[in-house]
Amino acid sequence: MASHHYIFALACVSGLSLLQTVSGNTADADGIRRIYQLEHYSFRARNLAEAVENMDRSSPVLINRQRFRGSTHWQLDGFVSFKQQAGKCLVDQIDITLRVKTLLPKWLDAEAADESIKRRWARFSEALRQHEAGHAEFGNKAAAELHEILSNFPAADNCEQLQSLVDGTSEAVISRHAQADQEYDQQTQHGTTQGAVFP
Repeated sequence: MASHHYIFALACVSGLSLLQTVSGNTADADGIRRIYQLEHYSFRARNLAEAVENMDRSSPVLINRQRFRGSTHWQLDGFVSFKQQAGKCLVDQIDITLRVKTLLPKWLDAEAADESIKRRWARFSEALRQHEAGHAEFGNKAAAELHEILSNFPAADNCEQLQSLVDGTSEAVISRHAQADQEYDQQTQHGTTQGAVFP
């Protein structure tokens, strides 16, 4: 009996992320390890005009020369072991980790703003958070689908062939969800249709 191991590390990028990290790490009943990081970039402003200007100036998310106010990056890392049995090679153990990093703006002195502006900021902040959560969900779906497929993967004549099949399947699953993630931004106009608009 011989064992073989296969490691994959594929990513979907919906933006960039850095600064002020708050982390969450859970291992769910479906066998997928999930690691979440929520990060903020901060700014100060005395009024609405300053808030818009300083938020956009402070955001580190720059993609194709366009600056965005939030971003989410998800990545799947995995480890799959194989075993030989009855002349065939089978998937033995599966270890999938989903890593999600989300970056959001933080108006440090928002409480000093007028009530109407605070309400608009609160609505925008929640809508942007929900939009970025939508990005993270594509990573969740990719991880769940990949785990399900690998858990029921058919045997191959040898482990080299099985590794090639697992490799191709993993890339196809992740690429499909990454494409759906990009289309989500197009459909929502980067959260605009969901209310992530300020002012």
